[in-house]
Amino acid sequence: MLGRSTHSSVHRLEVKDGSVELGTELGEVLDRHGVPGAAVGIADGSGVTRIVTAGTQGDGRGPVTADSVFAAASVSKPVFASGVMLLVDAGLLELDRPLSEYLAEPYPADDERAAAITARMVLSHTTGFPNWRQDGLLCLRWTPGTRWGYSGEGYSYLQEVVEHLAGTTLDRYLADSVLQPLGMNDSSFAWQDADETRLALGHATDGNAWPPFRPPHAKAAAGGMFTTVSDYLRFLVHSLANSHRMFEPQVRIDGELAWGIGWGIEHADAGEAVWQWGDDPGYKNFVIGLPADGQGVVVFTNGDGGGGVYAEVVRRLLPGQHPSLDVWQRASWIESWTASASSA
Repeated sequence: MLGRSTHSSVHRLEVKDGSVELGTELGEVLDRHGVPGAAVGIADGSGVTRIVTAGTQGDGRGPVTADSVFAAASVSKPVFASGVMLLVDAGLLELDRPLSEYLAEPYPADDERAAAITARMVLSHTTGFPNWRQDGLLCLRWTPGTRWGYSGEGYSYLQEVVEHLAGTTLDRYLADSVLQPLGMNDSSFAWQDADETRLALGHATDGNAWPPFRPPHAKAAAGGMFTTVSDYLRFLVHSLANSHRMFEPQVRIDGELAWGIGWGIEHADAGEAVWQWGDDPGYKNFVIGLPADGQGVVVFTNGDGGGGVYAEVVRRLLPGQHPSLDVWQRASWIESWTASASSA
């Protein structure tokens, strides 16, 4: 499926737009941003994939390698979305049927409008829910389906439905339906103790390691995956070749950004790209791919300064403007995150 693969700290990487000196420079990029380690996966669109690593896993665990395990954070979401679409294909789930019809207990939001939320709304971030609730209370910020607003809460809701329909836990369902079929044998939506020595520990900006990150089960779909750059690159290559239906815009954020089914979409110099970022304490990750030609980049970092690392890496490997890398400078994005509950 993936064609030829090279796992090493390569000094020169060939991509369609030319040669990029990344192997020797990645360590310098890490130093600039105060990040202990990073793993970068690259697909050149012709069937060749390469991996570049630099730095350390932290706490004396040795260097980052292609087999180092990272907390994926929100780059878990496209993998979960792929599992959801398999339920759609099997006729067990309808994208536009209210999720409340699948569960005996309605979602615990004190607002009858939540009964209309669908899987399509969840996967395109139009539920009206905040990213995560505050003070234990979950409120709608606007009527479901009317506007975009990034929400992990929506993914937790859909996770309940998926587990109900699959008759098993999310980690087991995704292992059987997505991870194992793609050969992602070092990935899981539940922490595996056997991987402890391979875990790249997350680090704060002061260089100190965070406690090992273990997201609660309820947040598994939104950000509970543990994976390696090798595995995630497999998923990206497969998605770019086979998941174009998920790349159709469902809602527009602004003139250059939209959201599809489980993926962000950008319109930029390099063409249309799909993307997702991951942001948890000590882990800053990014994945981006060009559906038109199969080029793609996966970047995992184990430091809170990793956003600067993945921005530099993506711009080197896929030159041009990338609005997905500057979302916090975009008015529509900021407004969607800061809006409070309303009756709109």
